[in-house]
Amino acid sequence: MTIDTSGRPRQIAPGIHHLGICHVYLNDVRFPMVGGKPIHLHLSNYMILGTEKTLLIDTGEPAGWEALSAQIDQVLNGRELNYLFPTHPEFLHSANLTRILDKYPECRVVGDVRDYEMYFPGCTDRMDAMPIRSEIDLGGGYEFVILEAPIKDLPASVWGYEKSQQALFCADAFSFAHINASVPGQDMTEYHLADECSLTTDELPGGVGQIRDNSAFILRAALYWLRYIDPNPLFAKVEKLFQEFPPKIVAPAHGHVIINPREVVPIIEAEMESVSGTSGTMADRVKVSA
Repeated sequence: MTIDTSGRPRQIAPGIHHLGICHVYLNDVRFPMVGGKPIHLHLSNYMILGTEKTLLIDTGEPAGWEALSAQIDQVLNGRELNYLFPTHPEFLHSANLTRILDKYPECRVVGDVRDYEMYFPGCTDRMDAMPIRSEIDLGGGYEFVILEAPIKDLPASVWGYEKSQQALFCADAFSFAHINASVPGQDMTEYHLADECSLTTDELPGGVGQIRDNSAFILRAALYWLRYIDPNPLFAKVEKLFQEFPPKIVAPAHGHVIINPREVVPIIEAEMESVSGTSGTMADRVKVSA
């Protein structure tokens, strides 16, 4: 496996930046190459810069720490990191917690921290348990809300929402890899373009077809429990959340930043339904969402 950091950090909305890396899988039994080309999988972090406070979402993992650390410094531009919001205690999302706290002595870990004391026993004095619907005022109109995660892979999974930019941070939900551009008339296994890692969904050369083609296999890996349930009740919870916290941007940990959520989310939900083996088709779901 190698790492690609092209195009990041990138501002995706005023005061909100996309950071992180892509894992490039070479000769990996978990992620076989497609048409001789490697699969890229995002491991994303997001920084919110209020006028008074700053907040980082997720920590990344050790292999990408050097790159992420430099990106954080670039985005902060001399400011202090005030809050770290890990979406859940899985390795890819929390492993650099100690590194971040060591580097930024004013930083507090916030959110559902019920399990973190077992992984990071030396950091408990810097953890603040905050219940669902807690709000963090970052200044300048930037308010971060801690939300229950309708789609989760661990009991402590949480989502976040920044009110001013209507940005939803959804952890492992709505994930998809990027393997090929899916451009009509081109080889479907064509390797993606330079800097494609940092593109938003409305910029992808293959459009929504690229998302559909590259989502199902990562859903099987990240949300393995889908095969055992009917996900439709989860979709209803997501829709209810969208009504209360309408997203203009959906920022997943593993996938391109979604700028057109009402177009993209139904496609990923249809792939989730396909993985589960329950009834329904992508065409049905897209029709309902129109």
